[in-house]
Amino acid sequence: MSDSKGKQIDFLLSGKEDKFLMDQIQEYKTSELPSQIEKQFVYDVYNKIAPHFSETRYKPWPQVVKFLDSLEDASLVADVGCGNGKYLRCGSEERLIMIGTDIAENLLKICKSKNGEVFTADSLKLPVKENSVDHAISIAVLHHFSNDLQRKRAIKELLRIVRPGGKVLVTVWAYEQDKKFPKQDLFVPWNLQDNFHKKNLDEGIEEDIKIQKPDKDDMVEKYHDEDKHAVVYKRYYHLFVDGELKKLLTDIPNAELIDYFYNKDNWCIIIKKTH
Repeated sequence: MSDSKGKQIDFLLSGKEDKFLMDQIQEYKTSELPSQIEKQFVYDVYNKIAPHFSETRYKPWPQVVKFLDSLEDASLVADVGCGNGKYLRCGSEERLIMIGTDIAENLLKICKSKNGEVFTADSLKLPVKENSVDHAISIAVLHHFSNDLQRKRAIKELLRIVRPGGKVLVTVWAYEQDKKFPKQDLFVPWNLQDNFHKKNLDEGIEEDIKIQKPDKDDMVEKYHDEDKHAVVYKRYYHLFVDGELKKLLTDIPNAELIDYFYNKDNWCIIIKKTH
């Protein structure tokens, strides 16, 4: 697999990292709320890499734009986990009312600097009334949750805030890619370039990194890689196999599956709220 600029990604899963991650997943497997995995290896990481992340995430995905273009004029659409807000301003905002939520404050600052209508929220507990938006999207969010209870809860929250008859688009990273993954649950590195790291230090977003690249079997949260001229952060991902995303709809009585498809290394579903 490659990143948004086509560069090869090195997936992190050494012996100690694998054991640490599996132990954490086992410990929090019955938790519907964010665990230490989400807090440390998702929420905190994206808050720190926000400016650099935003520089690489500027081109809207055509499948998402296609979904937005299919919605009725003047629809109120929630982008839950909006990141830097690229779908709040991808052209559809000329006829749709777009609002966004994210847990990473520094990503929301970027949205606000571009006049995005956003607010802070956890995807697992949205501070939004039932039936208060027409439609919703959740792009590349569910694969950051470490168990099925959280993933299903995130879908239920999307359906809760959408009106009856409204549609929800959800996308996740697929396990079935050209890149061969060692497991479904792993860390994916983010190489925060030194110039962005320095700017973060100046703005108080990050603390100085003293840890150098560890030995293969050492487990560290982040480190500085002199060869890459970057601070390497670890992001948690759960890669979905075919059918796994659809299975989350089981026992959700007001969820009707409208479409399910694979596109550009992602599994995608469109759900209709029936009542």
